[in-house]
Amino acid sequence: MIDPRLELFTGDTGGIDSWLTGENASRIFQRLAQLPGDPLSHALLNQLLALSQQPAVSRAFFEYYWCSAPVHPYRVEDIPDYDATYLKFDRIESIEQLRWGLYRIYVDSLLYFGTIRHGFHVLREKSLEELHRFFKGKCMIRMA
Repeated sequence: MIDPRLELFTGDTGGIDSWLTGENASRIFQRLAQLPGDPLSHALLNQLLALSQQPAVSRAFFEYYWCSAPVHPYRVEDIPDYDATYLKFDRIESIEQLRWGLYRIYVDSLLYFGTIRHGFHVLREKSLEELHRFFKGKCMIRMA
């Protein structure tokens, strides 16, 4: 059964929006139900993605979307579910933190790539430097 807090992220198009709806969705939700007592590391998130036949994400992608609030074309602190404590973690500690990162991935993918699937596939392999450079180039006001 889909956790209602994650329903927004279940488009089931065969891309990242399918990882919570496939045949292993119940196993994934069982693991997510263990949050916050048992956080998700980068490696564990990749294992959950693999259960849904989704490709792994780089450590940089994981840190960028779930553990940092970088300079970005929009204020990531204004995204729903943001909490400054996420910046202290190297893991996903709560469903809210998971939602915050997924929301950012979806917005960035739709804004800059046209589809969630394409954006995820391009961004998921980038290094931290590549992510910062890519989004710095999208800022309306150039940062130094």
